[in-house]
Amino acid sequence: MASDSKGLRKLRFSECTCPVCLCILIKPVTFPCGHELCITCFNQHVMKASLLCPLCRVRISVWVRRATRQNQLVNEKRWEEIQNAFPEKVKNRLEEKEEDEIDDDFEGDYYVPQIAEPGEVRKEFEEQKGLVDKDWLSRQREEEEASRRLIAELMDEEAKREEQERKDAELAAALNKQINEVCVYWLSSLNVCLCYLYTVHLATKTNCN
Repeated sequence: MASDSKGLRKLRFSECTCPVCLCILIKPVTFPCGHELCITCFNQHVMKASLLCPLCRVRISVWVRRATRQNQLVNEKRWEEIQNAFPEKVKNRLEEKEEDEIDDDFEGDYYVPQIAEPGEVRKEFEEQKGLVDKDWLSRQREEEEASRRLIAELMDEEAKREEQERKDAELAAALNKQINEVCVYWLSSLNVCLCYLYTVHLATKTNCN
């Protein structure tokens, strides 16, 4: 690992290239997964597309919204290091001058990542749609079952209420009948007593005469 006279690590050009366009990173955007793109490739292949890391397919939509809102999308520290390490290449890239060959410091083979296989986006969309539809159907069945249980409980409570009302009405009728019978009995007894007393009174009055 190369170092300068101050003991600081010297950046290699291979560490400062965008994996999509293979040019030097301009205003690098570093994702939470550790991968990074130049701002141009980020806008073209991530911001306007799927909001997924094109290298590992990790979803970064939440991070992008938060970083954009906080004006922290560009890794400023990394950008400053690249400008200090490769000022000429940064200047050429900013002036949109294409480089004819890869820098001698670049190590390893070219790697041009496949953003997405043909039909992969649609396949992923269909899979996600299938999961959403399955989840929706599951919730729909649960809601229907809950509704059926609630209706059954309400009907059962209504039946119990009607049965209780019927029993209460029968009990009231029975009590009313008993009260009427008692009243009739006491009225009859009172009538007999009055008749007896009246007879005794007449008999007494006759004997006195």
